[in-house]
Amino acid sequence: MSPKPSADEAPPLLVDVDYTAQPDGLAVVSTQPGNVTGQPFADKVFRDAILDAELGLLEGADEDHYGIFFRQTASERYVACMLTPGGQLQLGLVNGGPPLVIAGGPLPSEVPFNHGVGATNRVSIVSCGPMAAVLLNGAVLLGVSIPQEYGPGACGALLAHTSSTPKALVGVRWAQARALLPDQSPA
Repeated sequence: MSPKPSADEAPPLLVDVDYTAQPDGLAVVSTQPGNVTGQPFADKVFRDAILDAELGLLEGADEDHYGIFFRQTASERYVACMLTPGGQLQLGLVNGGPPLVIAGGPLPSEVPFNHGVGATNRVSIVSCGPMAAVLLNGAVLLGVSIPQEYGPGACGALLAHTSSTPKALVGVRWAQARALLPDQSPA
């Protein structure tokens, strides 16, 4: 039998990075339209964790996508949660080709969202076993089932430069990863 955690015991921080001292935060840059690029938050692997970051598209156009990748088990195999500055959400599976969008659409009007290029938003992902839930600025948006081949992996910021602008830039102000329970470790 496991001991009951104390009421004031929080799940431990596995990653806690603050990029606010840098002008654009952690910058993910693309100078080539049609490019997808990402930057891990840390050299750690997670499966069951709460991923949390404040990020936004600081340069680019309304059709560019920014967000978080997680459960990256190979360079071209990961789950991506992407937003556009205009308020579109997509959650997709990437496995060596274009993403298979498994959930998404326009954000409901009651969901708090900072629109436009230059605005940042807090994206939270609860990744647990075969499931993932997405929250935006504290509002729950969706939950999906994740295939088992998307196991423990890296997580970080992602930019899909889909517009014709010469440059797109995602800035991350801060990022955290927490264990789901106080006594859990990563992966």
